[in-house]
Amino acid sequence: MQPKSNTLRSPVFLVGPTAVGKSEVAVELALRLGGEIVSADSMQIYRGMDIGTAKLTMEQRRGVSHHLLDLLDVTQSWDVAKFRELAVAAIAAIQSRDARPIEKVSVQLLSYHPVRRGNVRKGVNPNGA
Repeated sequence: MQPKSNTLRSPVFLVGPTAVGKSEVAVELALRLGGEIVSADSMQIYRGMDIGTAKLTMEQRRGVSHHLLDLLDVTQSWDVAKFRELAVAAIAAIQSRDARPIEKVSVQLLSYHPVRRGNVRKGVNPNGA
Protein backbone atom coordinates (compact mmCIF):
# COMPACT_ATOMS: atom_id res chain seq x y z
CA MET A 1 0.00 0.00 0.00
CA GLN A 2 1.33 3.43 -0.98
CA PRO A 3 1.65 5.99 1.83
CA LYS A 4 -0.55 9.04 1.46
CA SER A 5 1.15 12.11 0.06
CA ASN A 6 1.81 15.12 2.26
CA THR A 7 -0.77 17.02 0.21
CA LEU A 8 -3.49 14.64 1.32
CA ARG A 9 -2.51 15.18 4.95
CA SER A 10 -1.91 18.94 4.81
CA PRO A 11 -4.16 20.92 7.16
CA VAL A 12 -7.44 22.39 5.98
CA PHE A 13 -8.17 25.77 7.55
CA LEU A 14 -11.88 26.46 7.98
CA VAL A 15 -12.26 30.18 8.68
CA GLY A 16 -15.30 32.30 9.40
CA PRO A 17 -16.97 34.65 11.85
CA THR A 18 -18.53 33.52 15.09
CA ALA A 19 -21.83 31.59 14.92
CA VAL A 20 -21.92 30.74 11.21
CA GLY A 21 -21.70 26.96 11.60
CA LYS A 22 -17.95 26.31 11.29
CA SER A 23 -18.15 23.46 13.81
CA GLU A 24 -20.82 21.57 11.88
CA VAL A 25 -18.99 22.07 8.58
CA ALA A 26 -15.72 20.94 10.18
CA VAL A 27 -17.35 17.70 11.36
CA GLU A 28 -18.74 17.04 7.88
CA LEU A 29 -15.34 17.76 6.29
CA ALA A 30 -13.62 15.45 8.78
CA LEU A 31 -16.06 12.66 7.99
CA ARG A 32 -15.57 13.08 4.24
CA LEU A 33 -11.78 13.59 4.29
CA GLY A 34 -10.82 11.22 7.08
CA GLY A 35 -9.82 14.06 9.35
CA GLU A 36 -9.68 15.24 12.92
CA ILE A 37 -10.53 18.73 14.15
CA VAL A 38 -8.16 21.15 15.88
CA SER A 39 -10.04 23.94 17.61
CA ALA A 40 -8.55 27.42 17.51
CA ASP A 41 -11.25 28.84 19.76
CA SER A 42 -9.73 30.82 22.61
CA MET A 43 -12.58 29.92 24.98
CA GLN A 44 -13.38 26.32 24.07
CA ILE A 45 -10.04 25.30 25.55
CA TYR A 46 -11.67 25.82 28.96
CA ARG A 47 -13.67 23.06 30.67
CA GLY A 48 -17.22 24.05 31.56
CA MET A 49 -17.53 26.75 28.89
CA ASP A 50 -19.91 24.68 26.75
CA ILE A 51 -22.99 26.87 26.42
CA GLY A 52 -21.33 30.27 26.11
CA THR A 53 -18.95 28.99 23.43
CA ALA A 54 -21.39 26.80 21.45
CA LYS A 55 -19.07 23.83 21.99
CA LEU A 56 -20.42 20.78 20.17
CA THR A 57 -21.81 17.96 22.29
CA MET A 58 -20.33 14.48 21.95
CA GLU A 59 -23.36 13.51 19.85
CA GLN A 60 -22.87 16.49 17.52
CA ARG A 61 -19.19 15.56 17.07
CA ARG A 62 -20.39 12.34 15.39
CA GLY A 63 -17.34 10.32 16.43
CA VAL A 64 -14.82 12.79 14.98
CA SER A 65 -11.80 13.41 17.22
CA HIS A 66 -11.48 17.00 18.44
CA HIS A 67 -8.29 18.56 19.82
CA LEU A 68 -7.64 21.58 22.08
CA LEU A 69 -11.02 21.39 23.82
CA ASP A 70 -11.54 21.25 27.60
CA LEU A 71 -7.84 21.38 28.52
CA LEU A 72 -7.90 24.07 31.21
CA ASP A 73 -9.96 25.15 34.19
CA VAL A 74 -11.50 28.60 33.82
CA THR A 75 -9.14 29.90 36.52
CA GLN A 76 -6.07 29.03 34.42
CA SER A 77 -4.63 31.36 31.81
CA TRP A 78 -2.90 30.53 28.55
CA ASP A 79 -1.19 32.42 25.78
CA VAL A 80 -0.65 32.30 22.04
CA ALA A 81 2.75 30.64 22.33
CA LYS A 82 1.27 27.75 24.31
CA PHE A 83 -1.64 27.51 21.85
CA ARG A 84 0.80 27.28 18.95
CA GLU A 85 2.81 24.58 20.71
CA LEU A 86 -0.31 22.49 21.37
CA ALA A 87 -1.79 23.06 17.90
CA VAL A 88 1.42 22.12 16.09
CA ALA A 89 1.70 18.97 18.23
CA ALA A 90 -1.95 18.04 17.56
CA ILE A 91 -1.51 18.55 13.80
CA ALA A 92 1.65 16.39 13.79
CA ALA A 93 -0.12 13.64 15.75
CA ILE A 94 -3.08 13.69 13.37
CA GLN A 95 -0.79 13.51 10.34
CA SER A 96 1.14 10.63 11.91
CA ARG A 97 -2.12 8.66 11.83
CA ASP A 98 -2.51 9.46 8.10
CA ALA A 99 -5.51 11.62 8.93
CA ARG A 100 -6.22 15.14 7.72
CA PRO A 101 -6.02 17.99 10.27
CA ILE A 102 -8.95 20.39 9.98
CA GLU A 103 -8.33 23.59 11.90
CA LYS A 104 -11.38 25.62 12.80
CA VAL A 105 -10.46 29.32 13.11
CA SER A 106 -12.61 32.31 14.00
CA VAL A 107 -12.09 35.48 11.99
CA GLN A 108 -10.76 37.34 15.03
CA LEU A 109 -7.82 34.91 15.19
CA LEU A 110 -7.16 35.00 11.45
CA SER A 111 -5.22 38.26 11.47
CA TYR A 112 -2.68 36.68 13.80
CA HIS A 113 -2.86 32.96 13.27
CA PRO A 114 0.06 31.48 15.23
CA VAL A 115 0.17 28.06 13.57
CA ARG A 116 0.68 29.50 10.11
CA ARG A 117 2.93 32.41 11.06
CA GLY A 118 4.99 30.81 13.79
CA ASN A 119 6.31 34.09 15.18
CA VAL A 120 4.72 34.27 18.61
CA ARG A 121 5.85 35.52 21.98
CA LYS A 122 5.11 33.91 25.32
CA GLY A 123 2.61 35.84 27.42
CA VAL A 124 0.47 37.09 24.50
CA ASN A 125 -3.15 36.37 25.37
CA PRO A 126 -5.18 35.18 22.34
CA ASN A 127 -8.20 37.05 23.70
CA GLY A 128 -6.38 40.36 23.50
CA ALA A 129 -6.67 40.88 27.27
